[in-house]
Amino acid sequence: MGGRIIGFLAGVTVSGIAWTIAEPVMTMPLMFVSTGLQEAKDQIDNRILSDKGIEKNPQPPNRRVTQLTRPSFLETCKDYWNEELIKGVNWVYSINWYQWGLDADRKLNKLTDKLTKSIAEAGKEGK
Repeated sequence: MGGRIIGFLAGVTVSGIAWTIAEPVMTMPLMFVSTGLQEAKDQIDNRILSDKGIEKNPQPPNRRVTQLTRPSFLETCKDYWNEELIKGVNWVYSINWYQWGLDADRKLNKLTDKLTKSIAEAGKEGK
């Protein structure tokens, strides 16, 4: 009977330790999600549905880069090189390798059949 009680107490202790260690790990994502939801709710309530929060929380500045000229000839060459490289990689990805392999196998089989026929015919003529 004493073994069961000790086993029960050991199980409770191990479970308690596991919960104590795992509980902060499990609640941390919940805090991030909660914060994100609160920020989204604030955006919807104060910016989309009304304009009362504009002064309190200003819009971030526009950080888009718009250039009308290239910085240098070297940058232009790099851009062209990258564009051609991307086109080449996309072309390689667009190949149907399975079908290409089947076609190559079929052509090689035809070629080997012709070679074996010609060798067999040459062997018959030689006798």
